[in-house]
Amino acid sequence: MKNEVALYVGEGLGKYGFPDGHPFGTDRQAAFWREAVKRGLDKRAGITDPRMAAEEELHRFHTPEHVAWVKEKSEEGHGTIDYGDTPACPGIYEAAATVAGSALHGLDTIMSGGALRTFQPIGGLHHARRGAAGSAAARLTNTVKS
Repeated sequence: MKNEVALYVGEGLGKYGFPDGHPFGTDRQAAFWREAVKRGLDKRAGITDPRMAAEEELHRFHTPEHVAWVKEKSEEGHGTIDYGDTPACPGIYEAAATVAGSALHGLDTIMSGGALRTFQPIGGLHHARRGAAGSAAARLTNTVKS
């Protein structure tokens, strides 16, 4: 076994964030990395480059229509992806696909014996459904309907 923990950090993951003072801003990875280095985590974990998921991999969970919608909003670079609390910004498709691809790579790393655990500090906030983003308004609406 190469490392007990594979730690995913890199430029592609660092781009997963929202502008204009959003709580999930693009500065999160840099803040994490500064603290990780200060505590020596960079010496104790296997630093692993992120990878972007292929569109076919995204279709394992999301409908092709939803993936196309996110890609379109990413290219437009403004508006929202779903119900107003998931902002669209330039490059959000690629950044989100990198979050997904890195998570899939982490699973492969564990299953192949490359690490016992993986840690991806950017991501993990995804509560989407097959055909929609994971906004608070959508979750509330679905809860009220149930």
